[in-house]
Amino acid sequence: MNKTALDLVPILRAIEDVKHSHLLSEAQRLVIFGEIRKSVPEPVFCPQSRLTLSIINSILETMDGSTKPAAKESTKATKASPKGKADINKPNSKTASNTRGTRKVPSDAGKSKE
Repeated sequence: MNKTALDLVPILRAIEDVKHSHLLSEAQRLVIFGEIRKSVPEPVFCPQSRLTLSIINSILETMDGSTKPAAKESTKATKASPKGKADINKPNSKTASNTRGTRKVPSDAGKSKE
């Protein structure tokens, strides 16, 4: 049941065949890459070939479009909210000034008890 690198290399050949096929449209390629990705064995079943498996997974992620860069947000959206996490974590002036509280010195401090 455990897969070795020799068992995983045909997956690379299949990826290359799908990528260079003139019979498939781009949408069809994406569907096939997604199905190939689902059929790749889990890392539990590949204890001796984890690096090969990670290479295959990274190739499939780039091929099926799952690693597309996130769309950039407009700068107006980020500037619209003036309060952020910094305001939440910023202590108010009462607690920031003296965190240990005030203490009165007893009037008999420093005098010896007789």
